[in-house]
Amino acid sequence: MRQQYVLGWSDVRPAMEAMLAEAGKNPDRPVTIIVIDHHADPIALVRMDGSGAGAVTVATKKAYTALKTKVPTSKVVEHLAARGRELHDTGDPLVIAFPGGVPIIHPNGQRLGAIGTSGYPGHDEVISQLGLSALKLE
Repeated sequence: MRQQYVLGWSDVRPAMEAMLAEAGKNPDRPVTIIVIDHHADPIALVRMDGSGAGAVTVATKKAYTALKTKVPTSKVVEHLAARGRELHDTGDPLVIAFPGGVPIIHPNGQRLGAIGTSGYPGHDEVISQLGLSALKLE
């Protein structure tokens, strides 16, 4: 038998608050942020006013990709590009290769969930990493 750690709203709330505080520093670049659990089900989702069309879908795919691969989506981009591969080679239509997704991994190696941010290219992953740090998993 094994122990399964599960993230809930009370666990991710500090992370959402930290990410929204960071995103709020640049209101001209509204983002969408999602935190999913180990089943890829949403725990928290915020779509800032003015966030672009499709941002929820993209943020969700970023989180899903990070959860499934156990690496930030920026690493997926590097991995695929280095091998001349494309997304369809993964065989999973939900996998996306845009930076902004980070996995939430328990110190014992268990996947707890992931964070996906979309709407501020070049800064999405910074926001997601800030949320990961706010979880204080170490």
